Amino acid sequence: MKKTGTAKVLSGISALALAFAAAAGTYAFNGISTVFAEDTAATTETEAEVQNLTDEQIKGTWEGFYTGYSNSTNIERTIKLDIYDCTDGKIKGFATITSTEHEKYYFTGSYNSKTGKMTFKGQSWEENAEDWGFASFSGTVDPTDKSYSGVTDSSSAKPFKIAKKNDDFTDMKIKKENIHRQWVGEYDGYSGEVVVRRNYKFTIDDISDDNKITGTAYFSPSEKADQQYAETGSYKFSGTISEESGNINMQGFEWIEHPESSNFSFVKLNGFFHDDKIVGVSEKGIWSMEATDITTGDVNYDNKIGAEDLIIMKRYLLMELDFSQAMVNLSDMNGDGVLNIIDFNKVVNTLVNP
Repeated sequence: MKKTGTAKVLSGISALALAFAAAAGTYAFNGISTVFAEDTAATTETEAEVQNLTDEQIKGTWEGFYTGYSNSTNIERTIKLDIYDCTDGKIKGFATITSTEHEKYYFTGSYNSKTGKMTFKGQSWEENAEDWGFASFSGTVDPTDKSYSGVTDSSSAKPFKIAKKNDDFTDMKIKKENIHRQWVGEYDGYSGEVVVRRNYKFTIDDISDDNKITGTAYFSPSEKADQQYAETGSYKFSGTISEESGNINMQGFEWIEHPESSNFSFVKLNGFFHDDKIVGVSEKGIWSMEATDITTGDVNYDNKIGAEDLIIMKRYLLMELDFSQAMVNLSDMNGDGVLNIIDFNKVVNTLVNP
């Protein structure tokens, strides 16, 4: 009986202990499960936070600073990036140096969405007033604050940090069938070491399937240059356009009418299409163009007839300035093949009675 009673007591205690252990075990395992669940959730959340930016997220406006140099001295400058394309890790965009004026260029580079590594370097200037060179940028994009930091020209003494500001960008891609064929504007040429501003007009005659262009260009005296540098001439040019970047570059190869000076040479011109305008650089300074329909009497190529056209025509009539035949044709208001006082008076009448 005692054994039986003892057994019953022990059985009761054992059952109670097992029940408690089972309950405690369940609680413990539930607690472990809960901890694991929280840890798993935390890990997932952390992984989401450090997920690198996608190609699409790279596109947009970025602003910050970089370390450039002037006369071999490092100098900090501010910069804005307009990244308009990032496809399969290949990036394209425009960089504007905002700490100074008239410094802007087209760049290309690469971005690795797995590692966050990004590099880029300028390829062609749109504006380059100080005759700068291109720095190479190499660094890593931090997805937590959408910043891009690293060094330029592989030098630890030249750090940069640029952060994304918004998703806005200007798509510079163009279609060649939409390109205007006639343009007027100005460019900077030179006479010896003197930079000379000249009025400029050109017509694109042909754009091939591989985006090569040919055409005819004319230049005339500019009121922004000293009269001693007044020259007129015309020539055939060739060049290329890029539908991916909106870039155009061209250079003369054959004179139609050579200027009076015997040492004239062809100037390289490089720029980018912006709707109905071209902004770019010559070898010595600016190149600025506007799409137009050529107007007879507009001898300074500013896309209008004004007093400056009269001044240039008067100098020709007084034999102070030689005109190329192209200039004569452009000034021939009555179509008789010559430029004389009759054409001059017609321009006067146009100004008085527009």
